[in-house]
Amino acid sequence: MDNVFIMGFIIVANLIAILLTYYSFNKSIEKTKRLLYTMISVGVMYILILIVYSFSSIGIAKKASSAAKDMITYTFVPVNTILVLPFMIRSFNKRKENEITTSQLNMRATIVLIITIAILVSEFFYFRKIQQGIIDIYNQKQNMESQNSSQASQNLQNTENQNTSNTYQNIEENMVNVTIDSSTKDNSVNSTERSNTTSNTERGNTANNSERSNSVTATNETSSTNSVSNNVRVANNTVN
Repeated sequence: MDNVFIMGFIIVANLIAILLTYYSFNKSIEKTKRLLYTMISVGVMYILILIVYSFSSIGIAKKASSAAKDMITYTFVPVNTILVLPFMIRSFNKRKENEITTSQLNMRATIVLIITIAILVSEFFYFRKIQQGIIDIYNQKQNMESQNSSQASQNLQNTENQNTSNTYQNIEENMVNVTIDSSTKDNSVNSTERSNTTSNTERGNTANNSERSNSVTATNETSSTNSVSNNVRVANNTVN
């Protein structure tokens, strides 16, 4: 919206400047010549503005000076034309018709020249200020882009570090879980082996006890047999 307003202002200002300059010439002059003189007058003012702008661009980056050149030129050419040209053209017309003297014309021309120089000098500093402002805006934009880029890089680095940390943590947790599972399995195997060993030991003890019992029983039976034999022998001896 702002750009449309500025463009509208520039177009209207240029039309007003051209019309004022055209109708400032004597009506006795042919229209084609009046139009030619108008274009020459506006062209001279355009050249003056370009010269001032070129001097104001000394030491300014070309990118900044080029960015504002068209806007400044097409804005200040009609402004300067409206301020200077119609008055000077009418003064010449009055001198031609003997309405004013030559000294009066020279006085008016001197005043207009001083005013024109003052306007151009002030425009020189104004143009330079505009270009410097464009550079400042460009630098701020570059700094913001650089800061955003740095922030994005930092966020990316932090994300990568966080992901790496999480990965290492997951690996450590998995290793701990594997170790716990291995320990559990080893304990289970050891418990099974111990249980089997205990069972085998109990079985061995039971077998030994059985053998011992059988041995005692056999010994007792042998003792009983020997006792009976002895009793039989004693009885036989008695009979004899």
